[in-house]
Amino acid sequence: MQANKSSSTPESKEGGTGAPGSGSRSSGSLDYLYATSVEGTEDQFNRRNGVFYPSGFALLAMPDEESVRQAVEVLTQNGLQESEITLLRPEQMHQLTDQSQHNAGLLARIVAAELKQMTVLDQLAGTGHHFLLIKNTDQISPLLQTVGAKARISKGLAFHTLAVEELPVDKETIPGRSPFGVNEVIRTQDSDADMSGDHRP
Repeated sequence: MQANKSSSTPESKEGGTGAPGSGSRSSGSLDYLYATSVEGTEDQFNRRNGVFYPSGFALLAMPDEESVRQAVEVLTQNGLQESEITLLRPEQMHQLTDQSQHNAGLLARIVAAELKQMTVLDQLAGTGHHFLLIKNTDQISPLLQTVGAKARISKGLAFHTLAVEELPVDKETIPGRSPFGVNEVIRTQDSDADMSGDHRP
């Protein structure tokens, strides 16, 4: 099920994804891919124990709109349909993380790992990051392993049924103090292992 999205569409969507620097994707707005609301019952806005947990989806965080455009371009050039992509603005992610912190059930508060991920996502939203949600299938999974470097992804998460997987990115940049302990998550980047709170390049 797809999220409600803006009814506006680019002037020209036909003709495939097009080459970089040409067509509506490189010069037009991507507003039509952004969710109009995060309050729906769509799978990508699923909550678990009150916490935002889009099971079966991958979530990518990008520092600016140009990075969003690059990510969409890479994904669609590799066979993904635009209808399979849901974009979120910084304020929409803040809404999701704020609701998660307020609505988390007892089990979510005891385990706390998912709430800590919400803290990181809220930090990224606070610095203007945009977010991309996509169904994580066997066909998409290998692509997610490489898209990070090409689209300047700051953080990538794959939400599985029982756990959240950290996806490789070009350079993970967490703007605030990490809520995770040293042994709590797989750390492939020095930035999130740095417990000083200064993760800026």
